[in-house]
Amino acid sequence: MARIAVVEDNPGISRMIRVKLTSDGHEVETYMDGAEALRGVREVPPELVILDINLPTLSGFDVAKQLREDLSLHGLPILMLTAQDDLESRLQGLEHADDYLGKPFSIKELQARITALLRRSSFRVGKVRDLDRLEGEQVRHYRIDRKLGRGGMSVVYRATDEHLGRSVALKFFTDSFRDEQLKRRFMREAQVASRLEHPNVCTVYTVEDTAEGHLFMVMPLLEGTTLDERLRADTLSVAQALDYAVQIAAGLQAAHDLGLVHRDVKPGNIFINQNDTIKLLDFGIVKWRAQQDDLTKPGTIMGTLSYMSPEQIRGQNVDPRADVWALGVVLYEMIAGRRPFREGHDFVTVLNAIVNDTPDPLGDYRDGLPAELEDVVAKALEKDPDDRFGSMADFLEALEALQPRTPRH
Repeated sequence: MARIAVVEDNPGISRMIRVKLTSDGHEVETYMDGAEALRGVREVPPELVILDINLPTLSGFDVAKQLREDLSLHGLPILMLTAQDDLESRLQGLEHADDYLGKPFSIKELQARITALLRRSSFRVGKVRDLDRLEGEQVRHYRIDRKLGRGGMSVVYRATDEHLGRSVALKFFTDSFRDEQLKRRFMREAQVASRLEHPNVCTVYTVEDTAEGHLFMVMPLLEGTTLDERLRADTLSVAQALDYAVQIAAGLQAAHDLGLVHRDVKPGNIFINQNDTIKLLDFGIVKWRAQQDDLTKPGTIMGTLSYMSPEQIRGQNVDPRADVWALGVVLYEMIAGRRPFREGHDFVTVLNAIVNDTPDPLGDYRDGLPAELEDVVAKALEKDPDDRFGSMADFLEALEALQPRTPRH
């Protein structure tokens, strides 16, 4: 029998459900307030939640949404109850619930719904590993040493591979155990990275998973800093910025030669080794152009806004020229010390600027720049992809041609 939480503010209905479920052998906890129920379910997770929509303090919709966002409660089945049996309420209820039952209902129908939900549920009461607190823990044959960083969808740790006796980086995908589409995207990231054998791309050793189903990649441990951290700490010389841009372009060209578009080129995904070698990170949202079942739905915006091309923002098809644009933004930032499009403004303002505005000339922020350098950056940042460099190889050639003539300041 199961542990069931009943969240219902009508005492008569709550008592009726409790009596029936208890007689069937279930362990029942009742709540009459949404906020109280949310706290209780998180503290002592049940195996099923029966949730009324109209509740004091916090609505059933809000309770269900927050439960769905709680990684430790992945898969917890929710049966929504409501007297509002119109289509709109039904659809809203099913957005975060597994089943929907309109009031009034027969106790036999409720019993059948509960039995069906419990039968197909994979949720098991127990603690799910907190991926933000893994220091000192053992994951497979890796001993976790310390956290290196966190992104929107991943956490990276330094660890020791006890089989091979070497230090590695483990990148855990935080949503991988509960979202099959994200899990497939993560697996594709590993497959993509493993195809790329280039000095300016971070390789992947293998992909494994935890006992709870969290996927993680095993990668070389890089010593150094991200370009994002470097730019916050210091101003680059123009020659250094150009050297980094050449290395980034070379790594991206290798990806493009395999039919891959990175689509999230930004300083946080560019690592600088201690010997000043660039390593491109995170091919997690790349588009495998030769693959027919692309996981990115048409019209979906993916990437980081400040570095996204106009066509990417519009949700249009993306090709290597989107990476040309993103590298143009990164190069502009390395030289000017600021991003080209309304840095520090709100989302909508930045979005409109990318689509409509022309950036200030680089010469406004750096004296003595060769006119050819300003022209190259401006060409990379053309709104129309047809007006940019036709390929990363063309962009790389233009960057390399500038290196001997670039002043070292």
